[in-house]
Amino acid sequence: MSVFLRWSLYFSSSRFAAPRSFVSKRSLSFSTVTAYSETTSPKKTRKKKTSDTGTPTRNLLVETKLQEYLDHIATTQDISIVELEREYKPSIRPDKTAPDYEEEYNKVVARLVRSFSLAQLRTIAKLYEVDIPGKLSKWSTAATIVERKWRWPSLISIRQEKKDSEIVSESFSLDAKQAFLILGKDGADLLDLSSKFGVHVSFSSSPLSLKVEGTRASLGQLSTYVGNFKMGIKERCFQLPAAQRHVGPDTLQHISRKSGAFVEDAGEGSIRLTFKDGDEVAAHLAERLTIRAASEVEESIPVLFCPVQNQTKSALGQVLSSHPTYSFYPFQPSELKLQASKQTCLFRVRRVEDWLRSDLSEAQDAGNLPEIAHVTDFSGKSVDLRQALLVGVPGSHANHRITASFGHLLVSSTSSRSSITPPLSGCQELSNLLKWLQTEEPKRAFVSSLPHPLINCTPAQQHMIHRLAYRSLSMTKDTGSSSTEESLKFELVLDNMNPKAPKKVQAKGDNDNSDCSEDPSTKGIDPLPDVTLAPTCWAESSRHLDLMLPDRPMDIRFSVSTNHIIARQDWPANLTNYYHGFRSFLTTSERTIGRPEIPLTLTKDGVDYQLSQSSTVRQTLDPNLSISLLPESSPHLVVESILELENNERSRLCQVGPSNACLNAFA
Repeated sequence: MSVFLRWSLYFSSSRFAAPRSFVSKRSLSFSTVTAYSETTSPKKTRKKKTSDTGTPTRNLLVETKLQEYLDHIATTQDISIVELEREYKPSIRPDKTAPDYEEEYNKVVARLVRSFSLAQLRTIAKLYEVDIPGKLSKWSTAATIVERKWRWPSLISIRQEKKDSEIVSESFSLDAKQAFLILGKDGADLLDLSSKFGVHVSFSSSPLSLKVEGTRASLGQLSTYVGNFKMGIKERCFQLPAAQRHVGPDTLQHISRKSGAFVEDAGEGSIRLTFKDGDEVAAHLAERLTIRAASEVEESIPVLFCPVQNQTKSALGQVLSSHPTYSFYPFQPSELKLQASKQTCLFRVRRVEDWLRSDLSEAQDAGNLPEIAHVTDFSGKSVDLRQALLVGVPGSHANHRITASFGHLLVSSTSSRSSITPPLSGCQELSNLLKWLQTEEPKRAFVSSLPHPLINCTPAQQHMIHRLAYRSLSMTKDTGSSSTEESLKFELVLDNMNPKAPKKVQAKGDNDNSDCSEDPSTKGIDPLPDVTLAPTCWAESSRHLDLMLPDRPMDIRFSVSTNHIIARQDWPANLTNYYHGFRSFLTTSERTIGRPEIPLTLTKDGVDYQLSQSSTVRQTLDPNLSISLLPESSPHLVVESILELENNERSRLCQVGPSNACLNAFA
């Protein structure tokens, strides 16, 4: 009993008290062995003595379970994270791309494994608030602490990154619709896709597929994107009105590019739209443009020819031949409208001898109406220009308004392929050229443009106009050259100058003063209470005649029209609603009010009209010119920059309204 008491007092002394600092496995083993050696083995080696009765010496550590108690103390004492990181966490972590990173990583983990037991490592993980699965090995437990709390990238992730950084290529099969939609408008979406995923993309035609080259990780992300993209494609069909004709594939392709939705003919007057999920705006725009294109009429506008005067002099002073030759030259206008886009190969007739000539005096000659009053048709017969223009136009000539627009009269090739090969090759005499134009009757397109003196002229009076034009659906494909075009037009002046519409007389009750008065409640975000819209709606009957001037830089389109102002109370109902909605959109401060949709059709006096133009126009009246187009008269000159709102196409128009003196020159 005295021996047991002596050992108990010995172990309860401060020498074996559990310290507050963390005791590692190695230090714990050392202290245990020390305790055992001090209690069982004296410093000097000697043989064990046996009692006189022959009983061996007792092992008190085993009998009293002191070793088990010491192990329990070592595993349950408080652990200090600060001391742990100071002793075992390296102060410098090598870069994960360094060649010796894996070796240093293994050294750190191996040191923890050698120094601590699995139970101690789990205790450390709990102090770090790291959840360790129950079946995780000792090495994996130490590696988890190093990766999650000491921020060492795992070897598995580094090996995966090296694998993902390898350059590979992959092809994704697509159909025509999917390829068009993933390409985007003018290839913009495909370019964004390449930049977003950091890959090189290209299309393969046989079979149609998207070939992608990039890192393995980028291709994995792109593969997921393409799969989701295909699943998000939607389709819907709509029926063209019975009165409207078939739309050609070239026009559908052009509409697809403008709208961003894939448009195709489904047969029997049905049109199929394919668009991306959430892009209902593109589908709606494609439907409107298709209906507009279906209602277009290929007008048979008569064309006259103005031959060169004998023995005239060019701008360089040389005498031109009395028998000049002409040829078709490829011509690509900078502003090509939807109607003209159907002809992929366009040519203009020019005289061969002076195709390089460029002088401002030509623009003066082009507007000299007295010199071109008498022209010829394609048969070579002399024609009076005024009589040819006014033939078949009802009403008194005094009420007619005659204007001339400058541009280029272009002829399309008979070939279906895009080529610069002219429809009539070589240099031709005037008689041969006129005969070919008369017999072949090629498709023509007049594209308006500005004469050279007006490109950089200074505007004298400038207005912003919102213009809508509706064409009568009663016009058919067989419209004769002597018939007129019936249309409804609507204009809003978007400035506070409130100019009177030229050549139009306001009807009674058509003033907009009451509607344009400033409302005190329209104060706030972006109201425009000072805008004077000055709405005007009128019915117009017009007829056109094109004059081909191959000896000059530009051709001319003559128009004769008769206008009838429609009073406000007689406007079509949907046009009235659009006006009030548009005015509220401009003048109110509420963000909830959006821009109203332009009516696609109007009905007036039992006649249906189809939208043919919805545009914003910057109109310049009588620009300041350094030269005069008509030196002997004072024409009314209008220059317009036109932006089509639905397809974002731009065009420029120069229109001359002759004065009375100029009109008399036609006789």
